[in-house]
Amino acid sequence: MGGSISVSSEENKGSSFTFSLPLEPVEAPVKTKSSRSSHSNIRRSLKVLVADDVQQNTELLTLFLTRAGHEVTSAEDGEEALEMMKEQDFDIVLMDLQMPKLDGLRAAKQRRQFEKDNKLVHVPMIALTASVLVEDRLAAKQAGMEGFANKPVDFAALMHEVARVLEEDTNDVLSLEFDKAKSPDGKELLGSKVISSQTTGVPHNQDIVDLARATLVWGDEKTVLLELSKFLNLARDKLTALGRAVSNNHSNDAIAALHALKGTSGNLCLTSFYRHVKTIESQALKHQQIEKHQLAMLKHDLDDIASCIATLSNANKNVHTYSEGSNSSALADSLTGKSAESILADNAVLTEHVVKLKQSLLQNMIDESELVFLRNEAASSHEDAVVQILFHIDNFDFKSALQHVDELLTNLES
Repeated sequence: MGGSISVSSEENKGSSFTFSLPLEPVEAPVKTKSSRSSHSNIRRSLKVLVADDVQQNTELLTLFLTRAGHEVTSAEDGEEALEMMKEQDFDIVLMDLQMPKLDGLRAAKQRRQFEKDNKLVHVPMIALTASVLVEDRLAAKQAGMEGFANKPVDFAALMHEVARVLEEDTNDVLSLEFDKAKSPDGKELLGSKVISSQTTGVPHNQDIVDLARATLVWGDEKTVLLELSKFLNLARDKLTALGRAVSNNHSNDAIAALHALKGTSGNLCLTSFYRHVKTIESQALKHQQIEKHQLAMLKHDLDDIASCIATLSNANKNVHTYSEGSNSSALADSLTGKSAESILADNAVLTEHVVKLKQSLLQNMIDESELVFLRNEAASSHEDAVVQILFHIDNFDFKSALQHVDELLTNLES
């Protein structure tokens, strides 16, 4: 580059390193509105395999891709992904690099060898990772992957990469809403840090959760709050595991816990928590000691998130509730126009499905058809109970789910 570098040192004082580069000043490129706010919409429907061990990542990718008209199948690890690729044909595979049993790199290598041995056409693969290291990109390429996408997922960037790998014709679709909300790194936040919920009008600190962006990602505030509650329970367990790993000098376990926390918090636009975890993970990867005050900082972040969730959840519950002294209750309002016979009939149908769900839970199984009913058909008057049941099932806490099932059945009987 035609530059120079020099060093000067003085004993007991330190060293100074200096470099110079003969670079010409240039004007920053002006971003037009269209180039800044468009993403690739692939013209045909794709059959996509998503391989990721973090359920939230899979759910979010499935949400994005199905919205765009694509068919999604998921796998929890590399071994399962390989089996699915043998059983079905996929247009493209989105493969997380860090997974249990068999990681993404080894899974890709094994698939390429299988294709070579059986003279099969390559299935295009894109590596998914929260890493930004050049060597990880090189490792993915050497494993036989054609593309690379970062996590937390930027859907516009991901679809551009899918289109590039598949050499697909695309339509540019304006996405002005997503252009208004930026990354959880906190580099480009929406004006003031204290903004109001669009649903409830309740002020909240955007440095804790960027609710506007999270709502654009997940679809609505109710879904965001449910995902935040799920995250909070899992994050506290991960933080406990992280503390044990640090105390026992188990650096690989600490890095794995931080990696998982970074990905899930990024998906939910948890600004400060994501930024802090990202910094600590970078530090751990450089074999630097994780300090106790850093763990305390993450715990404080989680406490702030819990407080924010509680405030927003209580406000959401009251959105459709009449003020004290009103002659009509929220329940009566939601059931306006329904006869007593109709309400009893609805409750009878719900009872039938909840009983079937209970039978499957008692066997430590999940009846998917009953979950679909609860998610889509449950009466609004029992919404809180249903949300609690689904929350515990999503976390595989069948014991707690059964407790809420019994409470719901008791209410339905009465």
